Amino acid sequence: MGRIRILPMFLLSRPITAATASGSRRSFRWATAAAGDDDDTVIQEATEGNEKPRTAPLSSPHCDLTSAHVLRVLRLRNAYAAFASVKEFENLGFRHTLDTYSELVGVLGEAGHRKRLIFLFSDMFLMNSRSLGFEVSDVFDVLYRRSYGTGVMVVVFDALIKAYVLCRMPKQAADALSHLPSHGFVPSIKTCSYLMNYLAESGNFDLVLQVFEKMKMFGIDLDAYAFTILIKSLCREGKLDETLGVLDVMRRVGIQPDPITYHTIIQGMCTNGKPDSAYLLLKEITGRGILLGRLAYNEVISRLCKEKRVREAETVLEDMTRQGVVADAFSYRCLVKGHCISGNFLRALYHYEEMVSKGIRTDHVIKACSCLMNYLAESGKSDLVLQVFDKMKMFGIGLDAYAFTILIKALCREGKLDETLGVLDVMREVGVQPDRITYHTVIQGMCTNGKPDLAYVLLKEITRSGILLDRIAYNKVISRLCKEKRVQEAENVLEDMNRQGILADAFSYQCLIKGHCIGGNLLRALDLYEEMVSKGIRTDHVIVSLLLQYLCKAGMTSKALEYFSRFRESGIFLDKILYNIAINIHCKLGNVSEAVKLLLEMECQGLSPDKIHFTSLIKGYCNKGDMANARKVFIHMLKISVDPDPVTYNILARGFCRNGPVDDAFYLVAYMFNHGIPPSEITYHLVIDSLCREGKLEEVNILLNALVERGVAQSSLLFSAMVSCHLQTHCTVEAYALFIWLFRQGYHVNEIACSKLITELCKEGDIRRASVVFKSMLSRHISPDEICYSKLIKAYSRIGDMMSAHVWFRDMLKRGLSPDVVVYTTLMDGYCKVNRLHEAFQLFVEMIESGISADVLALTVILDGHLKETRRQDWLYYNNREDKVKMRSKCLMLLHNMRTMEIKLDVICYNVLIDGYCRLEYLQLAHKLFSEMIERGLSPDACVYTALVCGYCRVGEVLRAEDLVDEMLLKGIQPDKVTISVIERWSLRPRMLQLQQF
Repeated sequence: MGRIRILPMFLLSRPITAATASGSRRSFRWATAAAGDDDDTVIQEATEGNEKPRTAPLSSPHCDLTSAHVLRVLRLRNAYAAFASVKEFENLGFRHTLDTYSELVGVLGEAGHRKRLIFLFSDMFLMNSRSLGFEVSDVFDVLYRRSYGTGVMVVVFDALIKAYVLCRMPKQAADALSHLPSHGFVPSIKTCSYLMNYLAESGNFDLVLQVFEKMKMFGIDLDAYAFTILIKSLCREGKLDETLGVLDVMRRVGIQPDPITYHTIIQGMCTNGKPDSAYLLLKEITGRGILLGRLAYNEVISRLCKEKRVREAETVLEDMTRQGVVADAFSYRCLVKGHCISGNFLRALYHYEEMVSKGIRTDHVIKACSCLMNYLAESGKSDLVLQVFDKMKMFGIGLDAYAFTILIKALCREGKLDETLGVLDVMREVGVQPDRITYHTVIQGMCTNGKPDLAYVLLKEITRSGILLDRIAYNKVISRLCKEKRVQEAENVLEDMNRQGILADAFSYQCLIKGHCIGGNLLRALDLYEEMVSKGIRTDHVIVSLLLQYLCKAGMTSKALEYFSRFRESGIFLDKILYNIAINIHCKLGNVSEAVKLLLEMECQGLSPDKIHFTSLIKGYCNKGDMANARKVFIHMLKISVDPDPVTYNILARGFCRNGPVDDAFYLVAYMFNHGIPPSEITYHLVIDSLCREGKLEEVNILLNALVERGVAQSSLLFSAMVSCHLQTHCTVEAYALFIWLFRQGYHVNEIACSKLITELCKEGDIRRASVVFKSMLSRHISPDEICYSKLIKAYSRIGDMMSAHVWFRDMLKRGLSPDVVVYTTLMDGYCKVNRLHEAFQLFVEMIESGISADVLALTVILDGHLKETRRQDWLYYNNREDKVKMRSKCLMLLHNMRTMEIKLDVICYNVLIDGYCRLEYLQLAHKLFSEMIERGLSPDACVYTALVCGYCRVGEVLRAEDLVDEMLLKGIQPDKVTISVIERWSLRPRMLQLQQF
């Protein structure tokens, strides 16, 4: 015999229509509910033999289906049949009236079918009350009038509350409890507690309190469970004082708090950051002889550990043990984790070993071990990780893939890649299959340690073994290769990734695009972007920003704007950074109006411009010299409460300094002072420098005094700017006086300003003051540079004080500075001028041995010194022919070395050589150099002609000398005093007539 669900009798003879079938589908949930609750009373249809039970066919809708007829059916049938019949009536289009609905509720209530009532009320709540034409309260009014018993009303009300909870209608449930019991029944404490608990879990404290007060008003005998729910709700609101007050009330009314109540309070105190109060309460409860379980102690231990009060948590654990409460794995796990976070790994290991030695064997043990290992690995304690790992094996704790993975991570962080691969082998030997996270960890470790090739080999080996990793593993290899600028190899990995059927994502292409951008291959980066888009991979603002930034760095600003427009039209989300890049480009190109349009567009997109965007606009206007608009943008920033940063002020100050008026830059600094914004050193330097250029030293002094008064004049850069500004206005004496004042006040002036001051003092011949500045720098441990030393050495050499020059030269070497050819040449020239040729030649040899290549000026100085020394000795020993031959050999050798070193002689060097040969009476060599000079395109000056004229006259070739004078005059070279004195000395009379014409 089979069983079928009951149907109205008048439907059994009618076929199923489309409408009926549709309705049946709609009532599937109800039919299932009815079938699920069928216990004993159903109509059955007999079956013959092995025939399977079948459902009788339904008839088409009856047009005379009225509420009266439905009421008769409901009153004649039992609860199961009535419920099933009504659902079929609904499928046929019948709409409940208040009477039919109330009758069905009453029938189900009398039968005690709460489940069907819950479904019935739930459907009612999901429907609009207006479409029904009645409210829940109306149903209870009808039930009350029909004199249903209190038991039925309690059952119906219980189902109603649970339906409200099921439909998540806490306010309606609380209102129902407030109003419906007026129909002559009192809800059960079970129903009220159920509602309170739901409201407490939902965070509706006010409603919890409302229900609790109603329970007291109804005279319901409150139990510990109801009070516990109220306590839980108070704890969630953080009202701990009221919580303790509830405990007192419970004791006064004779209700003894149970362990759950105490545990709820302790948990609430810990959650609200009061573990001390929780521990005091716990000890008080224990003192009364009430022993709570380990859960209460664990709450306190857990909270103390979270607050990094692990030592106090250990005290609680000890107390727990003294009370005979056995700690579990969770207790130790909290302590282990707490010590790990605090960095006390040895103490964490102690608790770990204590836990294991006590034979605790739960999942928490593995979690505690893994937690400890993970913290040790994160801290780079691979040796301790290995120690914990070995302990786990020794105590027989099951090792899973996660534990092995943590060990691998620790080894990778230590760079022990060989040991990492060994762990993989051990995993396979003990039957633990590495998972994807394990392989990801190994690959990441290899990449992090600069072994992307090894990672790629492992990746391919894993793939061949039939384990397919996702794109994350490939991306790690690609990312590392790109960071190592091996972008082509990274592209090969991408191709292999595609062959394996693993789709690349935006990150894959982002790495490649960035790699090509850094490598300067922007065309390939753009090709990859196009490839990514063609594959349907949605780009993001990070990639777009990357492309635009590197296009700008490459100077391809127009291309960057083109791509920006394309990105904008494609609907990609444009963030503030992208807009700023475009705004910056327009400003650099001078299209500030377009930049303003982008700023307005950005605001329309709901993005608020920040100081970076406004600063870009200000910079654009400053570059165009449009300081009026730059000032307007700055004022607008202040109006909308966007605070400018030092960069903004510096750009605006620089704009005022360059484009004027400079006074506005001065006033900008004053504005910053008045509004408590400390100007940066760069701002001061810009303003001071510009004021000095304008010759406004009075304003500069006012600014300096203001800085001193405010106590902000401590910057070397500011004082250096002040000294430099005086030098720019050619007030060297004032600059020196300021330097001395600053030095005596203990302030510093940087080496650049000091070098400028020394240079100017040396130019003016004030070597004493230059030396004072130089020594002051050294006393303040400010190291002068090579230029500074060079200026001072040159000044002393110019006045012939070679002893002082030599002292500073040796000091320069002592301080590790490397003199250049200029410094050596300056010293050699000074020695030659005071006829100390030996020292000059020693310096020349020292310079060459130091690896400094001599230039034409250095060689000219040495050559000129030798020749002058020869002339001096020639005057003493006029007929010493041997010395002349030696001198000629030296000159020829020096000339040969210069040509070997490919040093091209200049006019001065030719002049020295020609004059020397002439004085040594080697006129043929002198004239050869003269011809060579002309062939090289150099124009001989009056000194060269004078040397040749004098040489020819000295050997009696007056006609040749006169020809040279004629040649000089024809070339338009004005004779100097020496030339005229030579002509007069040798009585070149015919030529004097031509000279007088000039």
